[in-house]
Amino acid sequence: MKRSLLVPMIVILAVFFKAQAAPLWPWQNASMGEGAPAWATTDIAAGQIWYVDINAPKSAETGSHDQPFHRIAAALKVARPGDEIWLEPGVYHEQVRIRKPNITLRSSVLHQAKIEVPFNEKKIQQAIRIDFTAKGTRVIGLDISGGYYYAVSLHTKWKGGPHSGVSQVLLSQNLLHGSGRDLLKINPYVWQVLIERNQFYRSGQRDNSNAEAIDAVNASELWIQDNLIKGIATSGIYVKGGSHEVLIQRNLIRNVGLAGILAGFDTSPQFFNMTDNPNMYEARRVRIINNIVDGSQGAGIGAYSAEQVVVAHNTVLNSAIRYHAPIYFGLSFQDRELDAKRPPSKDISVYNNIFSSLRRDGTVLEVRYLEDDTLGGLSSLQGWPKANNNRYFSAFGPASFTDMRPHAKQRSSSLSEWMKWCACEADTQLIEVDLSYPNYMPQGADFQFTSKAESLAVDFYQNKRVSTTYVGAVIPN
Repeated sequence: MKRSLLVPMIVILAVFFKAQAAPLWPWQNASMGEGAPAWATTDIAAGQIWYVDINAPKSAETGSHDQPFHRIAAALKVARPGDEIWLEPGVYHEQVRIRKPNITLRSSVLHQAKIEVPFNEKKIQQAIRIDFTAKGTRVIGLDISGGYYYAVSLHTKWKGGPHSGVSQVLLSQNLLHGSGRDLLKINPYVWQVLIERNQFYRSGQRDNSNAEAIDAVNASELWIQDNLIKGIATSGIYVKGGSHEVLIQRNLIRNVGLAGILAGFDTSPQFFNMTDNPNMYEARRVRIINNIVDGSQGAGIGAYSAEQVVVAHNTVLNSAIRYHAPIYFGLSFQDRELDAKRPPSKDISVYNNIFSSLRRDGTVLEVRYLEDDTLGGLSSLQGWPKANNNRYFSAFGPASFTDMRPHAKQRSSSLSEWMKWCACEADTQLIEVDLSYPNYMPQGADFQFTSKAESLAVDFYQNKRVSTTYVGAVIPN
């Protein structure tokens, strides 16, 4: 399909959507979604409830409902494992550090308890810090802002024996925003974390060069689902440094400065677990399913030195505005250390997705390759992706599939050439993107297919898919 490069952007965007309206994010008033781990619940714990109210009259502070504490730190000091701390509506200008296990920090009224710290005071590195000793921490329904580096950070024991990170952490229904850099930092060796029904926005208030919504390094058993991520300085979600056993599903990601979702990226070698991951893959065994990415300056979804990644039933719109591609295979340099591995991605499955590109040269898929003076030839992909039944759209001219590797017969190819070379994409089509905004529902026969070997059981809204179903994250009502 050919389009003039002079077509105004407003006309091109009209191809994507039938109306201008705010997108529907259905999870704010919903219960915990399908796929959450068995250990996670938002139910009230069986222990004691301690009350904190910054606006209560000054009195004896016992932590009872009638005589609440005025500071969160006072409640944390007396709370025991299994207790809950309820924050009444108000603004709490204090840094919170959770050291004890099985403590729940909960807003008594959703989002009305606000933990607010500066983003430009270096001594206040995060608004909430969850120490490695705080297994079973739950943070529910808060408004959390600020932090020189992070709004929330999950920590690891680095000294005195094997590294061990905090585990079984639940972050549910929170607002995270206005941090100096990333909004949520998950440090190496942290494991079993559920991040669900949160809203992330306005990262990078102090430094917007490296400011993700969710940044996980060498973490494992992560569930990132049903979140709204918008207005992020760099990437929405990336899991890197050897992160593994990760499920990223049903997230709505809008308007990010780099990429929507990345399996892998670029990590310093000291953060890898060389015993478990000797080849230094940045991400392993990651499932990216039923997500919507709408508006990314770079990749919609990407893989960097990743192994065993499934990218299925995602809807990627308005992506690659400045560089990369809607589906992108990138290079990891790992500090250019000579003993780093920098492996190409391998065993990547890409099926039943919608990928639409705003890149000016029409690129919808890109495989990078680089000849480096020091490191030699660096390839982003080993072999070919296991790809099929995707739908590609380019707003600027014919869709182009770019493979920079030396064995590629030519750098950019048409879909038919790409299908021939990769022996994949047999049921893939080029289409005109026509989704019923704001629900991102595909319209028309081009989006339908008869389910064969692989199709997810439910869609973005957790509606059941049937034998004749649709590509992308959403099926029509």
